[in-house]
Amino acid sequence: MQIGEIIRIFRIANDYTISKLSEISGISASYLSEIEKGKKGKENSKKLYNNIEKIEKALQLPKNSIEKLHNFSKIENSDFKRTLLYALTMMDL
Repeated sequence: MQIGEIIRIFRIANDYTISKLSEISGISASYLSEIEKGKKGKENSKKLYNNIEKIEKALQLPKNSIEKLHNFSKIENSDFKRTLLYALTMMDL
């Protein structure tokens, strides 16, 4: 699961549009859209990590939670991935 997919799940769970998340986080809507589509966010840059922190704060997530979920999703266990995705979509944020 890519970082953008995780962000999208939490954004939708919070009932936020990309525009709303942009407004709250201070990150442009076009950049957020590119992150969600996987066009941005693959690079390991300070800018990326700063933006992830802004997104986590806007979504009221614990610090580093997006990165931790991304790392968990690298586990080669499809049952775990399905369970994680289900748990994320069922969260009442």
